[in-house]
This record gives sequence, structure tokens and C-alpha cells, in this order.
Amino acid sequence: MRNGDLRSEMDRQEGNTDERSTLDRVRASVKKLIEASTSWFTKLKQSNKAVRELIADPDDTKKVFEVMATMRGNSLIRIFKRFKATKTGEKILRQQIELLDTLNDHAYLNSLKPDSFGQAYLSFLDKAKLESGGLVYASEEYYQNVNDPELLRFMRRNRDSHDLWHTLTQYGRDTLGETCLLAFTYAQTKNPGIRMILLLASFRLYREYGHGTFAALWRAYGDGKRASWLLAQPYEDMLQLNIEQVRVMLTIPDPNAYRVVLARQNTPKKRLAT
Repeated sequence: MRNGDLRSEMDRQEGNTDERSTLDRVRASVKKLIEASTSWFTKLKQSNKAVRELIADPDDTKKVFEVMATMRGNSLIRIFKRFKATKTGEKILRQQIELLDTLNDHAYLNSLKPDSFGQAYLSFLDKAKLESGGLVYASEEYYQNVNDPELLRFMRRNRDSHDLWHTLTQYGRDTLGETCLLAFTYAQTKNPGIRMILLLASFRLYREYGHGTFAALWRAYGDGKRASWLLAQPYEDMLQLNIEQVRVMLTIPDPNAYRVVLARQNTPKKRLAT
């Protein structure tokens, strides 16, 4: 075989090898895409079922954790890294501080001034007939597979601060109030599971609350975007401060759009007709 023919044959073989290599990479990418899509649709189906059950029974907080855990993607790791990079986060993790220890110390909270954040928190619990660790049982099974102790501490802190966020935002425990707080929370965390709950629940809420529902949810989301990042606040040090000062400090306004809808919902229909 002449040198020119040999070179042509070698080039042809190299071309075939490159072509096979490209096809193999394409097949692997397609397979990976199909597997990811199948996994996503399976999660979507599970989450959709959980959301429907949650709408039917808003007090079933286990379903909230189920949807958030199933559909959160990489949002948890992203906000955890952001938390670790803050002074408060570094202190919490280094000193192994548990927020629930402070929230369960009602003797301390009762010793605070009447207009304090801590007293406002106790008042919220009392009106809602709740306990400080009320979400512990609902979240237990969704924390079982977390092996990183620092990540687990961060997750517990977020869970235990839920009613503090209620106190700060002034959203109640009615269905609209809880959903508005979820909209506020989504703005702060960008958890896809929360987004799914909001999308599926908003139309059901509209049928229940009527005009102004979407405006209240949108306002809650906007307030969450404009507020300070609540996931990295030193709540242990803030509970003694004046509640209104804390709201101003964290850029949390009154939830007026929510209150308008709630007031209309609680107005007797005969009165509305006049």
C-alpha cells in the first residue's frame, strides 16, 4: 500500500472512531436526560398528590415538608452555603446553638418587655394555640437522611423559626395567611417545592377568598424579596428588642393586602349587600 493510501485509511479509521465516540456521548447524554426527566416527573406526581392532600387538610404540615423535600433541588445546599458565609451562620454552627432551646424558655420570654419581639411571639403562640416545637414531629422523617450535622442544624433552625416569621410578617394561621407566608418564604429561599405549592394552591384559595387573593400573594412575595434575609438573623439576640423596631430593621411592612382580603372574608354578606 502506498503512503498516500495508508494515510487515507488511517484518517478514515480515526474519523470512524471519532464518530463512534461522538455517538456514544450523545447516547449517554440522552440516557441521562431521560433518567432525569423520569425522576422529575415521578417527583412531580408524588408532590402533586401531597399538595392536593395539603389543600384538603391545611393543618397536615407533614405534607408541606414532603413537597419541599421532594422538589427542593439544590436550593437547600445553596442557601446553606450562603448561611455559613454570614457572621450569624458561622457563630451558630461553631457554638452549636439550637434556636428551639431559646424558644422553649418561656420563663425568659415572659420576663421580656410587653412590646418585645419575644412577647409578640408568645402572643402569637397563645392565640394560635401552638407550642414552640410544634413542627418537630411533622418534619422528623424528612431529616432522617441528612448526615451533615451542620446542615441538619441549619434545617432545624429554619423549621423552628417558622412561627417567628409569622410574628414578624403578621400573617395569620388561616389558609390565606399560611400561603402568603409561603410566598414570602419562597422569595427568601427559592425552594421549587414551595413554588409548586403556591401554584397549585392559589386557584383553590381564589375560590375561597375571591378578589384580592392573587394580589395578597404577590405582595407577600414582593415583601419577601425586599426584606432582609431572615434565614441568617440572630433571633436569640433580637427577641428582647421592640417588635416594631425589629420589623423596621428587617424591612418587613404591614401585610395590608392580606388584611383587606381577610376583612372582606369576615364581613357578613348582608352587610356587603347594603
